Amino acid sequence: MPTSTGHDFSELTWGADATAIYAQGATGITWQPISALTVSDSGIVFDQSSSADTYLGYRPHFDAGTGLIYSDGGGVTQPSTLAQVGNFNASGLMVPDSTSGLAYFLGQTPSQVNGAEGTVAFTLQIYDLHSYALLDSIVIPNVIGHPNQMIRWGASGIAFTTENGDYEGNNAPGLTYILRGSEISTPSAAVRQKSVGAEHVRLTWKPRKPMRSTATGKQAIE
Repeated sequence: MPTSTGHDFSELTWGADATAIYAQGATGITWQPISALTVSDSGIVFDQSSSADTYLGYRPHFDAGTGLIYSDGGGVTQPSTLAQVGNFNASGLMVPDSTSGLAYFLGQTPSQVNGAEGTVAFTLQIYDLHSYALLDSIVIPNVIGHPNQMIRWGASGIAFTTENGDYEGNNAPGLTYILRGSEISTPSAAVRQKSVGAEHVRLTWKPRKPMRSTATGKQAIE
């Protein structure tokens, strides 16, 4: 969503309250900035943008418990300065959960890339939200389509949806996958030790972005 300010606000997340919005630039450019905007009754005003040359991935996620912005590309951003304060060294679809102190990434390990049609596997990885350490990996075999949305589901679950078809928007039906179990919310000590040195997942597919009106974006953000 380019604007008349010259900044690219492709993906948005609310901040600590209704006065703050944070936006990431499009994933298709080398420099992917993150920007801060202030919301008031008068409209939306651009405040500042980061100058770091970093990969942030598809979407940003603000977590009220930690007060930080977590990106699908693995980066962790301090909202007040837009400085990068951490990195999970993973990418994919991401969900932070400060209630459990965990972060979830859905992606593929190098060995899962280029699987046969209809037998594509993805991996859900669970990380410590504060130390960024990998705690557990759960392989999900035979996924139909590519993941496009993921949410926390209850106290011990993760749900994600997939899209199928081509990148021109010609969709075949995707599916909804629900994972539930104690290992999602409380990885055991034995599993944590086994995960040391394991491969981290990556975003290996191209998420299809929804259509947006550029004109509307320019009118909304000046």
